[in-house]
Amino acid sequence: MSAREELNSKPQRYPKVMTPDEIEAMPRLEFNKGIETGIFISQEREDARYFRQGICYAKPDHEPVNWTQANFDESQCCLTGMIRLRVEDASGRQVVLEARPGEHIYLPAGYTYTLEATGIESSFLWTSGPSNGPGIVEAPGYSKQLRALRGLVSMALVESNAFVEVNASMAAPLRGKKRWAYLERQKTIRLATTNEDGSIYLSSLWYVVRDETIYLPVDAASRHGVNIEANRNLAGLVDSGDEYATVAGVRILGSAAEIEDSALFDELQKLVFEKYFYAGHPYAEPYFQFGQTVGRKYYALKPEKMIGWDCRETAAPQAVESRVLPDFVTDRRI
Repeated sequence: MSAREELNSKPQRYPKVMTPDEIEAMPRLEFNKGIETGIFISQEREDARYFRQGICYAKPDHEPVNWTQANFDESQCCLTGMIRLRVEDASGRQVVLEARPGEHIYLPAGYTYTLEATGIESSFLWTSGPSNGPGIVEAPGYSKQLRALRGLVSMALVESNAFVEVNASMAAPLRGKKRWAYLERQKTIRLATTNEDGSIYLSSLWYVVRDETIYLPVDAASRHGVNIEANRNLAGLVDSGDEYATVAGVRILGSAAEIEDSALFDELQKLVFEKYFYAGHPYAEPYFQFGQTVGRKYYALKPEKMIGWDCRETAAPQAVESRVLPDFVTDRRI
């Protein structure tokens, strides 16, 4: 079952009431000693696409929480006690903002913020957006806890709630069935193989995908063919996108092996024709005739590591939605 099919099998994107007891029982994510949050609206549990929401609980003497807010906005509404927020701009200028119960603080992107202890036990409701499409990637253990509440992963798989440094393949991952669907749609792979003297030979190649395996048509006398036959390591890159928001790719590290099955060879020839040519294409016959003359071979990539990223995952585009309530959703009156 794909990730999307799994999400759809346990729908949560419908109107609902969340009680104080339910919110209070949410797992807690520790920001620092004495200050933590429970996130009750998230991509992981509710399939929320545009924002997250939670309550932060702070001890009177909690350790400060510092973060640079680069790509999302936030608001904080004081529920009990007091919020004390230190703000620093790009020039280093600082101001301190304090809020009492019922008051809000607006935290736009572009500043560095520090939550400081107030000497009073406090709590506040926070809302932030836009949300990262893959969820709370900076705290993978906590993300798994929220998914476990929805039955998407086992609690046995949950590790610590520690924060981790986020890279591109975590913030905008391209994995599993989606990665293979992406690879099937792209046209070229940039292949780097190792020459005998240790230098790198790099060029773009066509490729086809069959049963989640990448196959490369390589002419027998080509430098890539020689390097692969020598069983040297290789790397490949399939990428696309001209704008920051559309950049995607898959990086592959490993080796390759020649295909000796004649039936599979013929099938791969057909896949190449279907991907790059059409009936009556003026270059189809010369391509295959040349391959036959020079002894073209097919090699199967044997990945030791595959890393994929897709910046379209960073935030869902706003779109008009029209939904039908699940059958189990009924009136909730008080």
